[in-house]
Amino acid sequence: MDFGYWRTPLISFLFVLIFRSAWPTNLSAPILKEVSSSVLSWEPSKVNNVTYTVQYRADPGQEWHYLCGCNQPQFSFADGDFYGKIFRVRAERGNQTTVWQESDKIQCRHINACAPLLNLTVKNYKVLLWMGDKDESLKKEFGSHIIFRASYWKETNASDKQERNASGKILQIEGLEAGQKYCFNIVYVLYNEPYGSPSRVLCEVIPETSTVQNLRIIISGVLIIVGLMIFGFCLYFVYKNYKRIKTFLQPPLDIPEHIEEFFSGEFPHHELVCISSEELGSNDLITLVPEQIREEEEGRSDGRENSISPDIAK
Repeated sequence: MDFGYWRTPLISFLFVLIFRSAWPTNLSAPILKEVSSSVLSWEPSKVNNVTYTVQYRADPGQEWHYLCGCNQPQFSFADGDFYGKIFRVRAERGNQTTVWQESDKIQCRHINACAPLLNLTVKNYKVLLWMGDKDESLKKEFGSHIIFRASYWKETNASDKQERNASGKILQIEGLEAGQKYCFNIVYVLYNEPYGSPSRVLCEVIPETSTVQNLRIIISGVLIIVGLMIFGFCLYFVYKNYKRIKTFLQPPLDIPEHIEEFFSGEFPHHELVCISSEELGSNDLITLVPEQIREEEEGRSDGRENSISPDIAK
């Protein structure tokens, strides 16, 4: 066997083995997939022990912000508001890094929480809802299958909601109760199922029409005139029947005799017998006896004396 014939291929093979062992395999840059359902994904690397760094920024030219060093070839951003943001990803292994790969700007078709835009105008008793999209990506993706659904309710009764679907961007709502405050919001509907997040809630008071306002003024004026007429009639009736009313409202009073005597001023006057200090002893009591009582006592004494005198005469 001729060894020289196999020497050259053998040396080449050994050289390749030594070269591959001396230099690690080069990393390939991640290949980004389509962003869907708030998940950024890419093709995994063909080598082991690779991590992927994910960053984002709001607009071109702004600073990049770190999000994660991922071990898996995907990153979910459902918990944050990344609408309108741009992602970039690169692979890293030891001291090796790949070039950055940038995603497209995140639009509504890339996320599950996109909310429609809502404005409203109130004119007379009608409400016009102006509905719009943050971008045209949903219309391009789903066409006429995605529409708006408007909900409205009285502020005092949020449980009683009414709903109306609209394929256009303007919806007129009539038949609302004047003077009441109504609230409105909208949401996307895809294949008859809610899609994404609802819009902001707007509340407005429904004004009265000019006819209702004029009718209210007329009724108020009539009630005021009728009230004034009734009040005037009551005053006239009181004026013409003042004495009768006074007699009717004044109950009879029976005044007791002692109170009547007190107010009449007719009091019995009794003379007091004054005894001089010379006729009183040191231990004598002073007794004031009214004149009337004294006369009665004297009358009784005279009667007793007259009854005793005949006996003595006998």
